[in-house]
Amino acid sequence: MSSELPLKPDISAALGIVNALLAEVAVVDREGTIVLTNNAWSRFANGSAASSGLISGVGVNYLDVCRSASGGGSEGAQDVLAGLQDLLSGNSQQFCFEYPCHSPTQRRWFLLQATSLSTPFQGAVLLHIDITAHKLLEERLETLHKEKTRWMAMAAHDLRNPVSAVMANSELIEQEFTGAGAEVLEMLRSINSSSQFVLELLDDLLDISVIESGAIEFTPERTDIRSLVADSISVVRHLATRKGISIHARYSDGLAALNLERRQMTQVLFNLLGNAIKFCPDGAMVNITVWQGAADVVIDVQDNGPGIPRDAIEAIFIPFQRLAEASSQRGTGLGLAICRRIVERHGGRIWAENATGGGAVFHVSLPLEPLPPGV
Repeated sequence: MSSELPLKPDISAALGIVNALLAEVAVVDREGTIVLTNNAWSRFANGSAASSGLISGVGVNYLDVCRSASGGGSEGAQDVLAGLQDLLSGNSQQFCFEYPCHSPTQRRWFLLQATSLSTPFQGAVLLHIDITAHKLLEERLETLHKEKTRWMAMAAHDLRNPVSAVMANSELIEQEFTGAGAEVLEMLRSINSSSQFVLELLDDLLDISVIESGAIEFTPERTDIRSLVADSISVVRHLATRKGISIHARYSDGLAALNLERRQMTQVLFNLLGNAIKFCPDGAMVNITVWQGAADVVIDVQDNGPGIPRDAIEAIFIPFQRLAEASSQRGTGLGLAICRRIVERHGGRIWAENATGGGAVFHVSLPLEPLPPGV
């Protein structure tokens, strides 16, 4: 085996490698002046009206080009300028920025990635990466998502009336055939129960469709969080009583009023409390704790159920995702997804974890925001 070290490529070979890259590459010194470009950079600059100042390449100050940028495609120039100045001054090691750069004949998007260079040469390497295909795919997926949401809402709306009729008629038939045999009555009750479940599913589909379309009414008002929690508990009290479950609420002192859409936040708490009751064993306890942090109010809902598998803690907030342990429980798999969308609409966040002593705890964080005048 030869002990000779491989030869280091010379400068011309290195430039050949850089020129072979499809990404547009430029090297700038610590002042932002371009000292090297590859062929792809020259083609990019020549084909981009927004970057016409870069056509001459070497010797042009990239920062000056950003400062003087104007017209179409220049909207992010000041962001790029600030990011590169921060990088060249040594305050950061990398800067990335995604921006449109449309030509007269083509819609294009690029990702600018700048990485600092250490001594002996101080400056940065700039890469312009064409992400047009990715952006066009994103647009297509967004269009398909909107079409899916619209279709889902139409289907749920159209199905609701006939299902309601099936449920109502099954109730009437059950009343008329009170003397019928146990088997017939059980079949009628099964029809009624199944119809009720389908109605719940359709209502959830309508809810999530409206939320995702952005058409949901959002009229926040000054809300006392104690009152909101108490009202939500009263709604589910009968469900807890059936299983002998007690619900205890604790509040920290000095809770601030929040700017909330009361009906929607009641729906969130109803869903969380309903799930806690559903998965708790008979005779267990559900605890609600409300406390205030430096920038938010947090509502914790804890149960004594089986807990959540670690790999499913995030998945439970995805539409139609249900735990294997919940297969025997009736549900649509949309409740927690709706909760997340409502909470995020309020500028908050919702997450879950397993409690130390067993069971699961759901956290809802709602920001302390200034109340609008007159509310």
